[in-house]
Amino acid sequence: MASICTNPECDYTKRHGVIQNAALEFCPNCGRRLQKVADVAAITPVSRGRRFGAYFIDFCIAFLLVLVGTIPIVGLIITPIIALYWLLRDINGASPGKSLLGLAIVSRGGGRSTTMQRILRNLPFAIMVLPLLIPYIGLTDYPIQLFVILVEALMVILTRERIGDKLAGTMVVSHDVAQAQYAPVSA
Repeated sequence: MASICTNPECDYTKRHGVIQNAALEFCPNCGRRLQKVADVAAITPVSRGRRFGAYFIDFCIAFLLVLVGTIPIVGLIITPIIALYWLLRDINGASPGKSLLGLAIVSRGGGRSTTMQRILRNLPFAIMVLPLLIPYIGLTDYPIQLFVILVEALMVILTRERIGDKLAGTMVVSHDVAQAQYAPVSA
């Protein structure tokens, strides 16, 4: 039986994966009681390449919307749609890019992610689009958007986790694993 640390402040499970030692009751890093999990594969994050691939697909979709948004007048209509896309793209458990690559979002502590977690994890992207609604000032937002997108992409490449994952306490796993509906084992 494998275990994980569910302390959101502790990154032991993220850095080392699941704890395979069944005799260990407390996290070696923070001392919190470990939570037993039924499926070891269920809490292993997907590869950086698959995460980045899904992120790239989602970025391309948003970029096409942004291109349409540069058309005068249309931009005022499409900008809220872009913000909603970034905010709600994972509402069903996976963005279009994640769905195409067979990925899904789950709660870091085990089990399905909540709707609120899936919205919260995309807040950095949705917020960066809102200045586009302000005439003239919105045009200066493009460098900020590019910076946020690059930082998030770099985070995925380096840590397999976006800032949004850290905010919401989520992780991305294979869709097959998420479908198994793994849950913490009752003691």
